[in-house]
Amino acid sequence: MRIVSLRRDMYTYLYIIALVPSSICHTWLLTPPARHQGLCIPAVDLNTNCCAPKPGSAAVTYTRGQIIRTEWGRNNHVGGFIRYSIVPLSQSDVPNIFDNDNNVFQYNCYAPQCVGNNNNFYAPDPPGTGFNENKCFMNVKIPDWLPDGSYTMQWRWHGGGDNYNQRNLGLRDFISCHDFQINGGSLLPKPQCPLFVGGDASNPNLNACEFFKDNDINTCTVERDCFNWYAKAPPKAIMNCPTNILPGGINNALQGIFLPGQSLPLYIGSTTQTNSNPGNQFVDLNAINQQLRQVSLSTSLIPSMSTPSMSTSTTLLPTILESNSPPILPPYQPYPPYQSPQPTPSYNKEKHHQHHNKETHYQHHHKEKHHQKECKQKECKQKEYKQKNKDAKEIFMEYLMYQDCKDSKIIVINNTLHFTCTLIN
Repeated sequence: MRIVSLRRDMYTYLYIIALVPSSICHTWLLTPPARHQGLCIPAVDLNTNCCAPKPGSAAVTYTRGQIIRTEWGRNNHVGGFIRYSIVPLSQSDVPNIFDNDNNVFQYNCYAPQCVGNNNNFYAPDPPGTGFNENKCFMNVKIPDWLPDGSYTMQWRWHGGGDNYNQRNLGLRDFISCHDFQINGGSLLPKPQCPLFVGGDASNPNLNACEFFKDNDINTCTVERDCFNWYAKAPPKAIMNCPTNILPGGINNALQGIFLPGQSLPLYIGSTTQTNSNPGNQFVDLNAINQQLRQVSLSTSLIPSMSTPSMSTSTTLLPTILESNSPPILPPYQPYPPYQSPQPTPSYNKEKHHQHHNKETHYQHHHKEKHHQKECKQKECKQKEYKQKNKDAKEIFMEYLMYQDCKDSKIIVINNTLHFTCTLIN
């Protein structure tokens, strides 16, 4: 009898263990309805994009540019990215077609507004919360560059963590598909990069997401065998193509406000959670920062010291802020229109001598020479250096080092990168 009782207890114990991951480590698209109502894991369900055969037609119809609401269960999860891709419905069963960069149209964070117990972003769901009851949601803009027809949108969550039983455990990717038709609406040009809606409930004012281990898809492919820690950054695809960032991030997107995307400052930094890391592995932020090397810069990036602006004729480099903890930023405010500086009048030697006698001329040059001496004492002497083959971030950091100013910052307005600072008297 003891042996039977012991085996029964073991069986019951193992059965509970098998159920726990299903209740805390999985999710799928709830709204709009997914083609497959259940879990779909690319690392397990091979050779499928949606875990269900494509339908003959789509019953739901949207217009180009329409804002739709997507929902999924939080289910005790922490962090990660949501990627939206779209292809013609007839091609939705082509292997890996949704992973083609040309078919990705929006990224946002996994937890834009959903939090855990006691409004803690990093905590499990409140006690008694049922499966899929604590919902996360985000608005999505139907692409306005696609012609009328039937399409399939894939929802993909990657870079998420457990943070429930084992805080340094990462989760595999999960996908869902939604089939629909596009009919009507203005037809506009396709943007160069997918839209990034920055910010999550841990810090809604940062163009970044809390994530686990890495900012690319397929970070973890083996169940309960992926250990690391959390950090903040945009997804890799946005780091490689950062010219379509939604102004206002989730503060606007959750209200259905989708302004034209811009090249706005991005953020890379450590996690803000206070839980200790039970392991000894951490996110390689330097490797993520190197993803910006694919951004090209013009050779005329560094202006003269007297010109408080910076522009490129090619892809723009966003500002990368690095610190142990993200700054507390004020609510989003649109930048005022940029006023170009007035050109400095060219010096005309002949005209100068016509309006200045010898004595005045001497005083003028004596004052200028004295100013140069003071400038040298302040270590603000202009320094020229080559920038060929330099890393883009290094160029900016060197440029900031030789500015006789304070409160410096770099912003992007109307596809132009600007350097602004307050000069030190």
